[in-house]
Amino acid sequence: MSWIKIRTNLSADPRVFRIASVAGIPPAHAVGCLVAVWSYADEHSTDGRIRWFGAADVDRVAGVAGFAAAMSAVDWLAVDGADCVLPRFNDHNGETAKTRANGARRQRRYRDSGTRDASSVTGCGSQVTLDASPEKRREEKSREERARRGSKGGGL
Repeated sequence: MSWIKIRTNLSADPRVFRIASVAGIPPAHAVGCLVAVWSYADEHSTDGRIRWFGAADVDRVAGVAGFAAAMSAVDWLAVDGADCVLPRFNDHNGETAKTRANGARRQRRYRDSGTRDASSVTGCGSQVTLDASPEKRREEKSREERARRGSKGGGL
Protein backbone atom coordinates (compact mmCIF):
# COMPACT_ATOMS: atom_id res chain seq x y z
CA MET A 1 0.00 0.00 0.00
CA SER A 2 1.34 3.41 -0.93
CA TRP A 3 1.48 6.24 1.56
CA ILE A 4 2.82 9.77 1.87
CA LYS A 5 4.35 11.53 4.84
CA ILE A 6 2.11 14.19 6.44
CA ARG A 7 3.08 16.21 9.51
CA THR A 8 0.51 16.16 12.33
CA ASN A 9 0.88 19.94 12.71
CA LEU A 10 0.46 20.69 8.99
CA SER A 11 -2.87 22.43 9.57
CA ALA A 12 -1.10 24.98 11.82
CA ASP A 13 1.60 25.81 9.25
CA PRO A 14 1.42 29.49 8.20
CA ARG A 15 1.87 28.43 4.58
CA VAL A 16 -1.36 26.42 4.82
CA PHE A 17 -3.15 29.54 6.06
CA ARG A 18 -1.70 31.49 3.13
CA ILE A 19 -2.81 28.81 0.66
CA ALA A 20 -6.29 28.83 2.21
CA SER A 21 -6.46 32.62 1.97
CA VAL A 22 -5.30 32.76 -1.66
CA ALA A 23 -7.62 29.90 -2.69
CA GLY A 24 -10.56 31.23 -0.66
CA ILE A 25 -11.10 28.00 1.29
CA PRO A 26 -10.86 26.98 4.97
CA PRO A 27 -7.42 25.75 6.16
CA ALA A 28 -8.73 22.21 6.78
CA HIS A 29 -9.92 22.08 3.18
CA ALA A 30 -6.50 23.32 2.05
CA VAL A 31 -4.84 20.44 3.93
CA GLY A 32 -7.12 17.96 2.18
CA CYS A 33 -6.32 19.51 -1.19
CA LEU A 34 -2.58 19.35 -0.44
CA VAL A 35 -2.88 15.67 0.45
CA ALA A 36 -4.69 15.05 -2.85
CA VAL A 37 -2.01 16.88 -4.87
CA TRP A 38 0.91 15.30 -2.99
CA SER A 39 -0.66 11.84 -3.33
CA TYR A 40 -1.07 12.37 -7.07
CA ALA A 41 2.55 13.47 -7.34
CA ASP A 42 3.74 10.48 -5.33
CA GLU A 43 1.88 8.17 -7.71
CA HIS A 44 2.97 9.84 -10.95
CA SER A 45 6.46 11.19 -10.26
CA THR A 46 9.79 9.93 -8.98
CA ASP A 47 11.52 13.30 -8.72
CA GLY A 48 8.75 15.84 -8.06
CA ARG A 49 8.28 16.77 -11.71
CA ILE A 50 4.90 15.84 -13.14
CA ARG A 51 5.27 15.94 -16.90
CA TRP A 52 2.54 17.39 -19.10
CA PHE A 53 0.63 18.39 -15.99
CA GLY A 54 -0.17 22.08 -15.73
CA ALA A 55 -1.70 24.41 -13.17
CA ALA A 56 -5.24 23.60 -14.41
CA ASP A 57 -4.53 19.92 -13.76
CA VAL A 58 -3.38 20.67 -10.20
CA ASP A 59 -6.59 22.64 -9.68
CA ARG A 60 -8.58 19.68 -11.00
CA VAL A 61 -6.87 17.19 -8.65
CA ALA A 62 -7.37 19.55 -5.70
CA GLY A 63 -10.95 20.32 -6.72
CA VAL A 64 -10.36 24.06 -6.21
CA ALA A 65 -9.87 26.66 -8.92
CA GLY A 66 -6.66 28.61 -8.28
CA PHE A 67 -5.14 26.00 -5.97
CA ALA A 68 -1.96 25.72 -8.09
CA ALA A 69 -1.47 29.49 -7.80
CA ALA A 70 -2.01 29.25 -4.04
CA MET A 71 0.63 26.50 -3.74
CA SER A 72 2.98 28.56 -5.90
CA ALA A 73 2.49 31.55 -3.59
CA VAL A 74 4.23 29.61 -0.78
CA ASP A 75 6.82 27.91 -3.04
CA TRP A 76 5.22 24.47 -2.72
CA LEU A 77 4.66 24.27 -6.48
CA ALA A 78 6.39 25.64 -9.55
CA VAL A 79 4.97 25.56 -13.05
CA ASP A 80 7.73 24.94 -15.58
CA GLY A 81 6.32 25.11 -19.09
CA ALA A 82 3.95 22.17 -19.49
CA ASP A 83 5.18 20.54 -16.26
CA CYS A 84 4.57 21.09 -12.57
CA VAL A 85 7.40 20.68 -10.09
CA LEU A 86 7.10 20.08 -6.35
CA PRO A 87 10.22 21.54 -4.69
CA ARG A 88 11.97 19.32 -2.09
CA PHE A 89 9.83 16.38 -3.24
CA ASN A 90 12.44 13.81 -2.24
CA ASP A 91 12.52 15.16 1.34
CA HIS A 92 8.99 13.85 1.89
CA ASN A 93 8.11 11.49 -0.94
CA GLY A 94 9.66 8.55 -2.71
CA GLU A 95 11.10 5.35 -1.32
CA THR A 96 14.13 6.92 0.41
CA ALA A 97 11.94 9.37 2.33
CA LYS A 98 9.61 6.55 3.34
CA THR A 99 12.56 4.45 4.49
CA ARG A 100 13.86 7.39 6.57
CA ALA A 101 10.41 8.00 8.08
CA ASN A 102 9.96 4.33 8.99
CA GLY A 103 13.45 4.17 10.49
CA ALA A 104 12.82 7.30 12.56
CA ARG A 105 9.51 5.89 13.80
CA ARG A 106 11.18 2.59 14.79
CA GLN A 107 13.97 4.43 16.60
CA ARG A 108 11.46 6.62 18.49
CA ARG A 109 9.50 3.55 19.65
CA TYR A 110 12.74 1.84 20.64
CA ARG A 111 13.95 4.84 22.67
CA ASP A 112 10.56 5.39 24.29
CA SER A 113 10.11 1.78 25.42
CA GLY A 114 12.88 1.85 28.10
CA THR A 115 13.13 -1.95 28.33
CA ARG A 116 14.14 -3.88 25.26
CA ASP A 117 13.28 -7.43 24.39
CA ALA A 118 16.67 -9.01 23.76
CA SER A 119 15.10 -11.95 21.91
CA SER A 120 15.02 -9.90 18.74
CA VAL A 121 18.81 -9.59 18.91
CA THR A 122 19.99 -12.63 20.85
CA GLY A 123 17.13 -15.08 20.33
CA CYS A 124 17.13 -15.87 24.08
CA GLY A 125 13.92 -14.04 25.08
CA SER A 126 15.49 -12.21 28.04
CA GLN A 127 14.80 -8.59 28.96
CA VAL A 128 17.57 -6.00 28.85
CA THR A 129 17.35 -2.74 30.79
CA LEU A 130 19.41 -0.12 29.00
CA ASP A 131 18.98 2.75 31.41
CA ALA A 132 20.44 0.93 34.46
CA SER A 133 23.61 2.24 36.06
CA PRO A 134 26.85 0.24 35.65
CA GLU A 135 26.65 -0.81 39.31
CA LYS A 136 23.11 -2.12 38.86
CA ARG A 137 24.15 -4.07 35.74
CA ARG A 138 27.09 -5.64 37.64
CA GLU A 139 24.74 -6.54 40.49
CA GLU A 140 22.27 -8.16 38.07
CA LYS A 141 25.09 -10.08 36.36
CA SER A 142 26.37 -11.38 39.73
CA ARG A 143 22.86 -12.47 40.67
CA GLU A 144 22.48 -14.31 37.33
CA GLU A 145 25.85 -16.05 37.80
CA ARG A 146 24.91 -17.18 41.34
CA ALA A 147 21.60 -18.51 40.05
CA ARG A 148 23.34 -20.40 37.25
CA ARG A 149 25.83 -22.00 39.66
CA GLY A 150 22.98 -23.00 41.96
CA SER A 151 21.04 -24.65 39.15
CA LYS A 152 23.99 -26.90 38.12
CA GLY A 153 23.44 -29.17 41.11
CA GLY A 154 26.72 -28.24 42.78
CA GLY A 155 27.22 -26.72 46.18
CA LEU A 156 28.00 -29.85 48.29
